[in-house]
Amino acid sequence: MSERRASQGSAAAPLRVIIVDDAEETRKSIQMMMSLVPDSEVVAQGENGREAIALTRQYHPDIALIDVNMPVMDGLTAIQTLRQEYPTLICIVISAEKDPLTLQRAVNVGAHGYLLKPVTAEQLLSVMERASKVAWANRAPARLPEPQAPPPPPDLEALAMQYAQTRRTDDQAIRVFETLAQQPDCKQRWLMTLAMLYIVRKKWSKLKALAARLEQANQATWIPARPATPQTAALLSNLEAVAAQYARVRRVDDQAIQVFETLALQPNCKPRWLMTLAMLYVVRKRWSQLKALAARLEKTVPN
Repeated sequence: MSERRASQGSAAAPLRVIIVDDAEETRKSIQMMMSLVPDSEVVAQGENGREAIALTRQYHPDIALIDVNMPVMDGLTAIQTLRQEYPTLICIVISAEKDPLTLQRAVNVGAHGYLLKPVTAEQLLSVMERASKVAWANRAPARLPEPQAPPPPPDLEALAMQYAQTRRTDDQAIRVFETLAQQPDCKQRWLMTLAMLYIVRKKWSKLKALAARLEQANQATWIPARPATPQTAALLSNLEAVAAQYARVRRVDDQAIQVFETLALQPNCKPRWLMTLAMLYVVRKRWSQLKALAARLEKTVPN
């Protein structure tokens, strides 16, 4: 809960959200992504429609995210009951199938939105933005008492670890790592992962700024690898073939850096070699070289 909103009284408390889905993995994923939704908190979770009704009566949420197909009681039946008891409750349907019949039934029982599985952060943020506007308008001056011992906030680092392990490079992954990067005590591993994402997504201006931040935070002096001399290059039958081999086996030693820096000296150096060199600089924590290379990429390689 935001300390700023909490200090303003109950009327300014975060929007209260419950998640009801029979799949534990879906509940955990949505709870983690909810950490990206401002001024909101997940207060409870359930596994079926009957629990959705019980949790609403206990926690008095502003918004309920409810799956359609669940045991004991399906989500649409639960929403119909909840809307009769709590007319201002915002109900969002979660479903694996976006068929017209389900959509029409959801509208008929009073659902305000629709989330299609697998739920993405972009989809959740879009639906929650609209739902939040209605929920804030529905807020009465006086709120019911807060429940005791609310669940802890989602672990954003756990989500980052999951994305790093699966090598996700989409907008949702970037948003998670950028959120972590905003923290003053952000771990260097997350900043390095974010730098890799910027390289893959060709976000050169952001990479340049991040490299400058890393350079300032790490004052150790790095000895740059010297580019291979023409004599050394002459011994290589094909420098690009060597570079391709090093990239394939993911070599990150000084010799690999020398090869890619030699290629980078060529005015017509291919972008793939410059991007590989940028990744090597991240791995070897050579932030000043990375900052300079990011500036070059910003001018020569389009986003």
